[in-house]
Formats: sequence, C-alpha cells, structure tokens
Amino acid sequence: MKYPIELGKKMSDPIAVSSPPPTGESREYYPSLYLEWDDDYELPASGKMLVCFKKRSQTDRTDSDGDVRQTVELDITSIEDVKADKEDKTDKRGDMIDKYRDEVMDKD
Repeated sequence: MKYPIELGKKMSDPIAVSSPPPTGESREYYPSLYLEWDDDYELPASGKMLVCFKKRSQTDRTDSDGDVRQTVELDITSIEDVKADKEDKTDKRGDMIDKYRDEVMDKD
C-alpha cells in the first residue's frame, strides 16, 4: 500500500451518502471519525494528525458486478501528534494574543 491514502470520493461515486449535496455541486465526501473525550483538546479546524489505532472490525462485500467494498471500524487508542494547517482560521483574536504572549514568556 502506498501512503498517504487519499480518502475523498466524488459525489458521483456509488456509495451511500448521509445527505445529498446541494444541486449543481460535485463536492468530495470523506469517511468520518468520531472522537469523544472529557476535556477540550483544542484541535484545529484542519491539519495533520498522527494516531495509533486498533482494528475493531472489517467487512468485505462484493456486489453483483464484482466490485469490492471494504468497511473498517477502528478504535483510535491515542493521538500522537497534531499539527494545524498553516492558516488555521478558527483561532479567535484572543486565542492568538494568548499564544503570542506564551511564546514571548517562554523566551524569557
């Protein structure tokens, strides 16, 4: 297998979608990963994440045309690293000020 694996699919690809796209759009859709925890881990709106996982289950289906579809459930056991995209527009002005203040304080 060659990495990274791009997961986006076109809306025209034959797969069930939870909600149809607005008319005239040919957006891509992606598999979802749902994370839940008891604290705010301040994840950026987008970026790169390195995780450790354990495969919970795998299902392989072959349709009448011979096309194979694989579904895998993963338990994400830990988040090893998170890097925000260069322009994370979710930072609020106050958060940015706090970030820069912390950087200045660390230099002293």
